[in-house]
Formats: sequence, C-alpha cells, structure tokens
Amino acid sequence: MEFPEALEAAGLLGRQQAVIIAGTYMMDIYCGWQSLIIVFAAISVPFNCNSTAAAVSAANFTSKCVAGCPQYVYKDSPSSLVASFDMGCGNGPYLVSLANSAFWVAYFFSCLTSGILSDLIGRRPLILTSVAVFFLASMGSAFSPDIYVFIGLRFVCGYAESAYGTITYLAMAEMIDPVYLARIGMGAQIIFAVGEMLAAVFGVVLVSSWRMQIVVMSAPLLPLFLYYFMFFPESPRWLFVTKRYGRCQKVLRGIARFNGRPHDHIILRLGSRTIEDERAAADQADQAAVEPVKKASVLDLYSTPKAALSSVTAVFSWFSVSLVYYGLAFGVGGLAGNIYLNSILLACVEMPAYFVCFVMDRVGRKKTFIGCVTLASVACLILPFTGGIASGGIQVGLSLVGKMMATGGFDELYIYTPEHYPTVLRGTALSMCSAGARIASIIAPFMGNIGEIVYFLPYVIFAGSGFIAAVLCLLFAVETLHKPLPESVQDYYDLLSNRNMRGYTILSNDSHDE
Repeated sequence: MEFPEALEAAGLLGRQQAVIIAGTYMMDIYCGWQSLIIVFAAISVPFNCNSTAAAVSAANFTSKCVAGCPQYVYKDSPSSLVASFDMGCGNGPYLVSLANSAFWVAYFFSCLTSGILSDLIGRRPLILTSVAVFFLASMGSAFSPDIYVFIGLRFVCGYAESAYGTITYLAMAEMIDPVYLARIGMGAQIIFAVGEMLAAVFGVVLVSSWRMQIVVMSAPLLPLFLYYFMFFPESPRWLFVTKRYGRCQKVLRGIARFNGRPHDHIILRLGSRTIEDERAAADQADQAAVEPVKKASVLDLYSTPKAALSSVTAVFSWFSVSLVYYGLAFGVGGLAGNIYLNSILLACVEMPAYFVCFVMDRVGRKKTFIGCVTLASVACLILPFTGGIASGGIQVGLSLVGKMMATGGFDELYIYTPEHYPTVLRGTALSMCSAGARIASIIAPFMGNIGEIVYFLPYVIFAGSGFIAAVLCLLFAVETLHKPLPESVQDYYDLLSNRNMRGYTILSNDSHDE
C-alpha cells in the first residue's frame, strides 16, 4: 500500500496518538512553568546597607544603594537569588535581567538550528536529547554557586526548551489526523497556561527557597524522559521522505499494533514496487554511476516568487504576533497588586484565545489568523489615545483584548505553519519562522524605552506590524484547511499554486462540508 494508506491503516487517532498527546501535555505544563520561574526565583527583595548594627535590624528596608557600602543585608522573605548572589546594587540588576534574556537569546539560536537538525537526524533523537539536556541544566541551575553559572545554565535551558517545543509540535502534526490537530494543539496551549499558573502557585508555596522552587520544577523531567523514550516513536512520515523505507514500515506496524489494529498487512509500496523491490533497485543503483539526487534545502523555500513571498509572509507573521504579544505583556504586567495573583490572571486571560481552534476549523486558517491579528492591531492602535496612563479601566481592557487576540494568532501559527510546509523541510521552516518570533521577543522589552520618549509610539509600532502581517497574509498566504500535508518540495509548490499534490485531491471547504 502507498504511504498515506499505510499511515491511515496504522491509525491516526488511537492509543499511540493518545500517549503522544499525553506526553506532550505533561511537558507543556513544565515549559509554561519554566518560562516564568525566573520571575519568582529572582523576585525583588528589600535591602539595606549593612554598615551599622542598626541597619541589620531595621524593620523598614530602604532598598537604596549606598556608595562604598561594604555589604548589603536582605529581607528574609521572599527567598530570591537576588539576595543569595547579592544582586541588589551595582551590576546586579543588569545581571539578573541578563539571566532572563539569556533564556530567550538561546531560544532564538535554537530556532535557527533545531529544525535543521530534526530534518537531518529525525524527530525522536532530538526530542529525547533536548528533554535530557533540559533536565540536567534546569536541575543544575538550582545549585548554581553564582550568577554567572546560573546565566549559563539558563541559556542551555532556553535552547533545550525551544528545540523540544518546536520539534514536538512538528512530530504531532506528522502522526495525528489533521482533522483533530487544531483542537489538540490549542489544548496544548491551554496546558502551557496552566504551567504558568503553577509557577506562581509554587512561588507562593515555596516562597522560603528559590532553589527548592527550581528543584521541584525540574524533577518531573526525569520520568518524562523515560516516558518519551518508551512511548514516542520516530515520525513515519519523516522516515518515508528520507527513504528509510524498512524502518518506516516497522514503525507503522508498531503504531498499528499499539492501536490494536491489524499490522501484518501493512506493506509499503512505492508505485508498483514494494520496499523489498526498492532495496534491490537501490543496491543496483549503488553499483552504477548514478547522478546523486539533490537534497532539499532552505533555499527551496525562496526559489520561486510565490514561495519567496509565502515564506516572507510566514516569518513576518510570527514576528508580528510575537511583538504584539510580548509588547502588551509588559503593559499588562504593570498592573498594580500582588505579583503572584497578577501572574495567574495574566495566564487566565490567554485561555479564551485558545478556542480560536473552533473558528479555524470552520472558516479556515487564513481568515482566522487575519481576524486575530487585525483585532489585536486595532486594540493597540486605540489604546494609547484613550487618555491617562495604562492603569485606566479602558486601557487595561484594550490591553487584555489585544493580548488575547495575539495569543490566538500565535497559537494558530503552530498549526498553520506545519500544514503549510513540506515534510522534507518542515522542521527547517518551522524553526525559521520561530526565529522571527524570537527576534520580536528580544526587541519587545526596548519598546518601553521608546514609550518613555513618545508614549503612543510603541503601540503604533505594534499595530503597524499587525496590519502589515494581515495584508501580507491576505495577499500571499494559502489556505491549508482540508488539504493533505505536502511531502516534497514539489508538493509545496503545487500547494502554493492550488494544484493537486501527487494525485491527491485537494478538497474545498464546500466539498468537505457537503
């Protein structure tokens, strides 16, 4: 049987897929937790200069830096690495910020390389490696002797989390029925928000030890690694397109067996030949002087005008929603009140956006994304002109609306992008797009400095980038709803031209909903 038929025979939504989804959801809780742990591990702590005995016992900490102070004494609670590493004054605040930035800088570099690695060595090896490295670096950061070791380990954590997150979504898209992929992907994002809430909850429960917060957060990674090792197979789609036909057939039979389906009849065919025939032909080809087949490269995503415009649109779309999301997050984060409660509320406000999956499965990926980014841009454009500072009710409301819509657009891209690119370059393309988002997350903090000069300018920049993304998507993006995943570069070109891919029928929305 042909590969699509064999994949369907093995099962696209059975016990094997349920195990993969469960593992992904468990890891997403951890990733959400990890993304916010620095907020509570490095929480600001009141301090005084310990120049006199009175300063040590003073109940009213001034948190003022004193020139020539021999030592600072910090309030006992909450526990913070700021106190442990004496980061209250001098270069300390900048080094604490660097510890946070290092995570996201590593995220960016991982985006540039993890997809390429997964296309070369496979999805499973990279997922297992990233989880193992994640565990070691995260656990090690809890025992850092100084801020510099902590910064280095946070960099490693960022690289590993990015690699895991990018490739796991990619592998899921290649092994799960596309009909359910949007709901499953959005469910993963809701779980991520739960992880963000847990970071705040454990920040309160373990307020007396920032090191213990990280230990408790890191411990689940070890059983998760074992879980992935035992139950997460290599992507059969990747095996097939890289011509590992024997292993592909074996994996497909294993999935069918795990799903309780007949498996002995799964015999891959390439046209009129079985994989055994293909092996014999390959052996003969090895002995003959055959011109090597050109391997797909990232340049293929820009080799035609349509492909180039589509790829530029995809990268800028990721950049735009990331800039709006992180830019507004800084504004919403300025809300008055308890930092732990505010963090929980900020995570909660993202959840309604995840139900965008029900819209994208009905009206399409393209229209839904344009709607999300347009609404977010409108909110950003109006926000600075509603008067007063951003603590006003209308401005806070607009910030929350913008953040929800940016979240919806962001999460949709994790579904839309893998459906758009071919299997041979899907990991590379997803990493390329994610790198655009990471650039935005690095730029976003500096919008606050611009706002100190011209208050409304950051919001105009957010809105402008969103409107540009909407226009580019309207003009150059393609709809992927009810269309088969492209396997080869030629399939990708056919998708952009709305032609049938390798003889498979491209369904319109009308024909699907008959």
